[in-house]
Amino acid sequence: MRRKRTRHTNLTPVICIGTTALLFLLSLGFLLHRCSLPPERVIEPQGNVTLLSHSKRVQLQLQEPQLPNGCEVTSLAMLLGWAGYPVDKEELYWEYLPRQDFTYDEMGQEVGGDPEQVYVGDASTETAGWYCMEGPIVEAGNLYLAQQGSRQTLEAVSGLTRRQLEGYLEDGIPLVAWVTLDYTAPTWCEGGWQLAGGGFYTPYCNLHCVVVLAQGEQGYLIANPLEGWQWVEKTQFWAVFDAMGRRAVTLAQ
Repeated sequence: MRRKRTRHTNLTPVICIGTTALLFLLSLGFLLHRCSLPPERVIEPQGNVTLLSHSKRVQLQLQEPQLPNGCEVTSLAMLLGWAGYPVDKEELYWEYLPRQDFTYDEMGQEVGGDPEQVYVGDASTETAGWYCMEGPIVEAGNLYLAQQGSRQTLEAVSGLTRRQLEGYLEDGIPLVAWVTLDYTAPTWCEGGWQLAGGGFYTPYCNLHCVVVLAQGEQGYLIANPLEGWQWVEKTQFWAVFDAMGRRAVTLAQ
């Protein structure tokens, strides 16, 4: 049975027209709002330079051939360059980084430094260089900045959470981070050396240091002193970064 229509109760066309007009206005407003938003920042390596902001860039430096075991100081050089104080990795290594070569005690046992305090060995060689942790890198960077007359300083931000790390990246602030070669699980060598202050140190066999610059759909953008620019999947990066103690250095805020 067809319902009888009456003019005074038939509001359907009015409602449809009103709804259509409202949807059109909402859509128009959304489009205007999107057009007024600043474009999303796209960060891609441009040759050997990556733009992080309108005024700060990261200049890629590779550790080889001069410092085949100098990933930490090379990463530091890239961070300082971004901060506005470009410096060559070799200058940082030979003139600013606290270092300690190996010696031998009266028993003929090898004695070396503590990587928490110094770079151990000789980074300019293929076999006699080991590594250092964040303390010596902060010390070297701050000494260099002070000699340039800068009031800026570096700080260790080790132990930071994933959200904190990504907060730095969102603000365009790179970090020097301790990871491993190929982002695999950390491994320890069978041997080691005696510490001058007592005790025995067993080193990592696959420690590596890189600069983390930004994040995107592909993961984290990395300036790797051995490999150059690379994207590393976030979960993979975080797993090894966490296993290495979440060690990182950046510009003090």
